[in-house]
Amino acid sequence: MSKKKILVFFLLLTGPGFSHDIKLAIFEMSQGKEGLQLNIVVDKEDFLRTLSANYGDNRYDLPYLASQYFDSHLIIRVNDQCATFTIATVEQNRYNIVLAGSLNMTVDWIEEVQVENYCMIDEIDRHENIVRLKLNNSERSFRLNRHRVITGAKY
Repeated sequence: MSKKKILVFFLLLTGPGFSHDIKLAIFEMSQGKEGLQLNIVVDKEDFLRTLSANYGDNRYDLPYLASQYFDSHLIIRVNDQCATFTIATVEQNRYNIVLAGSLNMTVDWIEEVQVENYCMIDEIDRHENIVRLKLNNSERSFRLNRHRVITGAKY
């Protein structure tokens, strides 16, 4: 399935039926021709509220604020090396914000991935982060929340 189809699926999944009932963000890490990619789908209202609580009401520079936020709330290690998320695109619709970019590393084979995800769990009551790893020709998903912020996978 192409990345665009997956993105549309997530937008539909987190659309009007779920945008306020389930407090949820989806973090999908995959391998591409350009290296490791990360796509994040967040509820627009919740994410803007979280950014405002952390940085004031500076919504005019969403890519910069989102980058700052993820740098301090999302830690990804691949083969024991820290990866940095660089946002390439930010798209918004009525209900969601989709952030797509790369992790600043290229690896031939992934032995282990560790994720610490603190995104929005302190600001949004009952918020959950779904982490999908589409790596080494396999898919794994993890649910993270206030009670579980760290997960990992060995290949």
